[in-house]
Amino acid sequence: MMKTKLPALLALLIAFAASPRTSQGTQTPPAPAATGSMEGVAVLAATGQPLSKVLIDLRGPSSLSTITEEDGKFYFPNVMPGQYHLYARREGYALTEYGQRWSGGPGQLITFVAGQPAPNVQLGLTPTAAISGRITDLNGLPVTGARVRAMKTTVQENRRQLRIYQEAVTNELGEYRLFWMAPGRYYVNATMQAWQVNSQVVNNPNAPIGDTSNAGLATSRSVSRPETTKPIGTGEAADEIYVPIYFPRTLDGEQAIPIDLKAGEDARNVDISVAPVRTYHVRGRLTNLPDPSAAPQGGRAGQRAGAAPPLPPAGGGGGGRAGAAGGAGAPAAPPIQVRLAPDNWFGSIYSAQANGSTGEFEFPKVITGGYTLYTFIEGTTSRMPVEVRNGDIDGLSMPLIAGVDLPINISMVNVTLEGQPPKNLPDVSTLRVVLYRDPTLINAPPMTPPVTGASPVIPNLSPGNYRIYIQPLLNPINGTDPQTPPAQWQGAYVKSIQLGDKEVLTGGLHYEPHPDNVLNVVIGINPGTLEGRVLNAQQQLVPSAAVVLFAESQAARITRTDMFRVSSTDREGKFQVKGLPPGDYKVFAWEGLDKDAWLEPDFAQNENRGQPVHVDEGKIQNVDVPIISSTK
Repeated sequence: MMKTKLPALLALLIAFAASPRTSQGTQTPPAPAATGSMEGVAVLAATGQPLSKVLIDLRGPSSLSTITEEDGKFYFPNVMPGQYHLYARREGYALTEYGQRWSGGPGQLITFVAGQPAPNVQLGLTPTAAISGRITDLNGLPVTGARVRAMKTTVQENRRQLRIYQEAVTNELGEYRLFWMAPGRYYVNATMQAWQVNSQVVNNPNAPIGDTSNAGLATSRSVSRPETTKPIGTGEAADEIYVPIYFPRTLDGEQAIPIDLKAGEDARNVDISVAPVRTYHVRGRLTNLPDPSAAPQGGRAGQRAGAAPPLPPAGGGGGGRAGAAGGAGAPAAPPIQVRLAPDNWFGSIYSAQANGSTGEFEFPKVITGGYTLYTFIEGTTSRMPVEVRNGDIDGLSMPLIAGVDLPINISMVNVTLEGQPPKNLPDVSTLRVVLYRDPTLINAPPMTPPVTGASPVIPNLSPGNYRIYIQPLLNPINGTDPQTPPAQWQGAYVKSIQLGDKEVLTGGLHYEPHPDNVLNVVIGINPGTLEGRVLNAQQQLVPSAAVVLFAESQAARITRTDMFRVSSTDREGKFQVKGLPPGDYKVFAWEGLDKDAWLEPDFAQNENRGQPVHVDEGKIQNVDVPIISSTK
């Protein structure tokens, strides 16, 4: 028996001895996965001159960085397979992405295949620009320590705004200079200050790239300037105030003249004269105040008190002062915050505290303009319009309105008629209903989120106009790019939103409380797809062109943000946009323009150059789009 087993045992031992082992006796690990490589050169876009000391960033499945040599060349070995973005930046040059045809334009992805080198690439860098000028008073004298800001258009809560791109402080000669500015459109304003600032916002060439929509030179940092901390006078009177003045010299941001910077340009003599502006006071009273003795129940507002006492004479008790608490031993009513929000995007926001017992409030220094007076208590917004013209306002009266819960019902379309939803589609109960006040109240507290569960409701909703968003399918716009639905929701869209028998998806919600009100949301499951080409005047395909889709109706663009999409053409001049709600669109394609060009008032002149197209449910639509060029 032993003799028959011996040969087999010897064979097993020989095989084990022949197997590869490490010094610790474990098996040798498998060979590393095959990688790719890439080399390229960074040059001055206009001349092709090589640029040294350029930081090159490769971003994708792995992140790699290097610096160009004296001949402008760079090399990335051992790159994992996948698709990558390639960026280049250097002080004095605009952030550049591979495939861009103009500064700030869309780039192209680079694909690395295992074991194969990527094609040699060339990155053409564009010099940055500068804006300089002088800030003076009405007598032509220099203003020292004025804050000067270069601003770019953006969107906040679906409302056009200006965001600070860079700022500077004037010297003793009233001079300023804004530098390392990427080519594009800017608005400049100046503000007189009682104190010189001890810090200023400057471009940060070392900022992390992160989101390409706000990358590199577009990212700012605050730099301490401790030598500029002494107080200075402004000369304003008690009923005057300094507010931002836009170039050339206007309070009205809509009348500001933009500065369109070209690569390497030094825009000089952007001079602004500042002067104090006459102000007026706004006084009034809130009525139907909460009863401080009635504790809120379940997060709801307390009971309203009876009629408030009459207003004092003009100049009497102002907002925020302690008043009579009611009766002896009654609990003291806390103050109530009230605000004046401007109707325009460039106006100032004013805050005051109303007396919690009398409701009296006062805004002491308000410039002329249209405003919305509002409060936000226990999730309920009370608001009214206010016009400040050439005089003080006394005797305003605004009742605090009690909100009413609005039930929500979210459902899927009839799958028997429209087919089964995608298998990985999340449950519709996870969708979030979000309301925004209409018109938008800038920097107002957010609306109270819905109460979820078996019986979801929007709590304490007061009468008024609202825009409705169903996140993450239908999102508000904050910035210049849309918030597209995540991958798991790509197979769905908001088909309908109804209050009673009224469709409110496109036109917005005009809400008046009614006991039978229910907000019904229906989710569709067959979005469409748009494929197309971008062509120039010679009918040639245009690569790396920006492509933007909107609802065809301009009035619907503020509510149908799910129809707002941003894309770009590939190397062959083609594009594809998936997950589109069915409907009528207008498609624009441009080159040489800022990505926020569609927000500019003068973009309306291009409206007839957009290509109308109808997208059907579950179908692919094809379209050819003419290019809009900044050279025209």
